[in-house]
Amino acid sequence: MWLCRAASVSVAGSAAVSPNHRDIRTQPLQPFPAKILLGKDAVMSLGVYSILSIGSVGTGLVAQMLLLPLMVKRTGSKLHSNMLSSVCSAPLAFLSKSPVGQILNRFSSDIMNTDFSLPSNLTAYMNQIIGIIAAIIPSIVSLPVSLAILAPLAIAYYIVQKFYNYYSRTVKRLEATTESPILNAVSESLEGIFVIRASRLQDRFVEQMGRIVDQNTLAKYMVTAGSLWLAVRAETLGMCRY
Repeated sequence: MWLCRAASVSVAGSAAVSPNHRDIRTQPLQPFPAKILLGKDAVMSLGVYSILSIGSVGTGLVAQMLLLPLMVKRTGSKLHSNMLSSVCSAPLAFLSKSPVGQILNRFSSDIMNTDFSLPSNLTAYMNQIIGIIAAIIPSIVSLPVSLAILAPLAIAYYIVQKFYNYYSRTVKRLEATTESPILNAVSESLEGIFVIRASRLQDRFVEQMGRIVDQNTLAKYMVTAGSLWLAVRAETLGMCRY
């Protein structure tokens, strides 16, 4: 809004300098007068815009460098402590029924997602929310008729994300289920490596590991395919507003 006011001031000033706008291409370029470039409204508008820009950059840096690392460190430590206490206090029936790979997967995969995926996803989520608010509110204020287009788009976005959330939960659970046998097979193979070599069963265990890895790769492929499906639908709905 402040930039629009500054632009209107500059345009009005340029019209005052060159009232014969039809022949302006045949005239030599003239610099804007200082009273137009350094007017009170223009200085105030640029000053407010500069303050908002510096504040936005400063807030982003503080969140990226201070808040997010502290939050992630605290969350990861608390999650690991709760998981460790739960496993240590679990009955023997749970330890005998649960494979070692499944327990290791919980400690490795969940902690990795908390330490690496959570900060980037949280940052992207906040940026998207701020961008959506900054795009929708000016559109509604300047053109209230746009609500007739934004309301159906919001409903379509809700339907797409609801379907994708159900699909994503199912596929993520499948990915975690197929990843646990890999860790379990590796740990068991390392424990009985001398027996495997003595029995000459290397090819059998390699083939078994290949089948397990193929199942996990298929699950990861389904996760990637779901993300691409969501990206195509979101981009298509985003173009509808134009």
